[in-house]
Amino acid sequence: MAILWELAISVEAKMANLRKEADVVVDQLYMTAAFIVPVHLQVLLNLGLRKVVNLLEMDSWESVLKSHSSVSATKGRLPDYIHEMFESCKIPPPSTDLLVMLSDYGTAHWHLQKQGKDNVCSASRSKIRYQIVGPFDYPCRQTLGELYEFVFGTLVDDDGQDDVHTTSTL
Repeated sequence: MAILWELAISVEAKMANLRKEADVVVDQLYMTAAFIVPVHLQVLLNLGLRKVVNLLEMDSWESVLKSHSSVSATKGRLPDYIHEMFESCKIPPPSTDLLVMLSDYGTAHWHLQKQGKDNVCSASRSKIRYQIVGPFDYPCRQTLGELYEFVFGTLVDDDGQDDVHTTSTL
């Protein structure tokens, strides 16, 4: 029995080290992902995060993350949790795909802020729109269009207000 106990302690110690290593790798992946998003789409994503934060009457995206981490594990993934928050506030939630996109980007952005690498992004609405409907073929183009509609209240294909300039920070 003592040998099994020592083996269990050894395995637990190895698992703790692996978790620490995985956390470092995940932080690096989030930072890399946040850096490769074009600035115009960063503005749109930041505006989407800000809108979620405002609709849920939270202080910041960090508050959303802390709120999620403080609940029991049965609440599931962050997008599911945000969906439940929208429903509890009696606000129609965005699609699951959009919540996944915002959750992933928001977590990456938060990791960058933690590293002190927060930046102010600005772009005109027309440049944001061009990033979505232009020649770039993003696999998530439909979800980006939905995000555009969520943020600006108009379909990306129908928007005639191209002269609006937007600055975004979180």
